[in-house]
Amino acid sequence: MLDVPARPHGDAAGEIDAEGWTPGVKEAFADRVLALAGRYAPNLPGSVLGRHIVAPDDLARVNRNCGPGDPFGGSHDLAQSYLFRPLPGQPSHRTRVPDLWMLGAATWPGHGVNGASGYIVARSLLS
Repeated sequence: MLDVPARPHGDAAGEIDAEGWTPGVKEAFADRVLALAGRYAPNLPGSVLGRHIVAPDDLARVNRNCGPGDPFGGSHDLAQSYLFRPLPGQPSHRTRVPDLWMLGAATWPGHGVNGASGYIVARSLLS
């Protein structure tokens, strides 16, 4: 789940006593997400072997560009847009590591998660 409140204050369902992303709030929220997804994939909740929950403040702590918890590739200013993603000298999703490609929200075409970078890489690999 990518879109969550940066600083939760309460719970609209009245089930989680939320005042920030405490360990208990993270666990309760993850339980709710799995239960809701389980309505459509009934065996999902019982199939989870382990989990690691990253809240917005956790994300911001490990990457300043993602504060306060932006899951879509960090800053959206001009220096982080379009031709400059991921790095100006590293176009076409290729990396300097042979056969390692980079894709996702932080790559061309940038901003958000829409699958376009995966499509571009797949076309390159299949041609």
